[in-house]
Amino acid sequence: GERSQEHVDKSSFIYETQKAIFIQDILPHLKVFLQSSKWDPLYDFDNLPLVYEGLISIANKLTQQNDSMNKVSKDKDPDNLQVFDNVFADIPTDGMHDLCTIIRKTILIDVVFPKISNSLKQWKPKITKNRDGSQLIKNMLHVWIMPWLPHLDHESILENLLVDVKTKIHSSLKLLSKLHGVGSEYFFFKDGISILMPWHEILGDKILHDITSNTITPRMGRYLSRVIICKDAKRQNWESVLILFDIFDHNLLSKREFLSLMEGEIMSNWSCSLYSALSNKLFHVQDAVEFYAIWKRKCFSTPSTHSSPFHKSQFTPRHVLLKEDTIICRHFYGGLAMIKAMYDSDDVLMKSLKPPPRIAINYKIVQVYRAKENRLKEEEEELRGSLDASNNAVKTHVSDHGIRSATFREVVEDFAHVNGKSFYPKLGENATKDGKPIFMFGYKQIYLDSNVVFMLNKSIWNPVSLEELVSMC
Repeated sequence: GERSQEHVDKSSFIYETQKAIFIQDILPHLKVFLQSSKWDPLYDFDNLPLVYEGLISIANKLTQQNDSMNKVSKDKDPDNLQVFDNVFADIPTDGMHDLCTIIRKTILIDVVFPKISNSLKQWKPKITKNRDGSQLIKNMLHVWIMPWLPHLDHESILENLLVDVKTKIHSSLKLLSKLHGVGSEYFFFKDGISILMPWHEILGDKILHDITSNTITPRMGRYLSRVIICKDAKRQNWESVLILFDIFDHNLLSKREFLSLMEGEIMSNWSCSLYSALSNKLFHVQDAVEFYAIWKRKCFSTPSTHSSPFHKSQFTPRHVLLKEDTIICRHFYGGLAMIKAMYDSDDVLMKSLKPPPRIAINYKIVQVYRAKENRLKEEEEELRGSLDASNNAVKTHVSDHGIRSATFREVVEDFAHVNGKSFYPKLGENATKDGKPIFMFGYKQIYLDSNVVFMLNKSIWNPVSLEELVSMC
């Protein structure tokens, strides 16, 4: 028994000695080095996190061994634990006794975090040129910050750090947009993916979708608006469509924004191009069917694992989302109806299928419309929920109203409010145009006809897009 107790005492002494070496020798030297100009977090990010991990690992092993010995000693002699309490009482530990806690406080909290935080605030993206002349950001954020993140998940440290990370990601994308001007959109989107994707698991879907919405989506809308729909679909340039798919497949784009871009910039263009080609007899039936089939396969086919790198149970694959969207399917159904009308030489049906002009629709308008639709559905679901709770007391009322679609007037009204413009019916004389009510959009007079906005300009009513209308107010 005495030999066993002697072994425990010796082990405890060894632990306290090793702890003292850490606190009085190793940690002070490491702290001085980290505080000096010799350590730059932007460039020395490979080895030091490993050194820190090694220290924590050693401290854990020493602590576990000592705890095991102390348990044996406590079982045999509860008073024995007091023997070494004051042996190293002069060691400055700020009241902390756990070695791992001391290391975290001394190295991580007091030195590493302040220095990384200061470096992040001062960080500016640096540009490097490739051999092919393209330009890239050299000192990417994730490269030097992420090795420390597993250790900085402490109290509010990580939360404060990520606020600055989001700001710097915004500035990186803005610089990238300037580097890749008109004609280089493809490289801007590809490099944008490389900047955003490493932060997905850390920042989460919503934050990344917001960043994309503010920095990438507006340019994507302009890029897609210039897409030329080739009559021979076999010769179609798919670059713009595929980069949109790629951004969504990486889960960097919200569902609503993706569908709005698809509907407002691609499918509306596709429908207009198909209608124009059929109306002007530029298609034979077989060519039109092939055109339709190629586009449908491109949109609805299951993407390969390589082209869809993001995999999560709650993530809806692109082809499923497109197949389940009523408006996207309506475009394809309308295309089939146009082809049948041409085959049947039914000019009346063909004219009735004429899609809205390209000037009348874009992704921003569609986004407002889809947001309105979602609100109406949510209100309807809430109403149905209240009906179920009251034993369907007013079921007749619901069946009379049903789930309705947002009207074009509601879309225009929402668009006005989003952009800070007033919208109300004109009153008094001359309040209609050809029987249609005139509205005040800001200080401009407009009326709506077949989902097209007409604005009065020097006594002439001209069709305008909503974006043009906002810019003129």
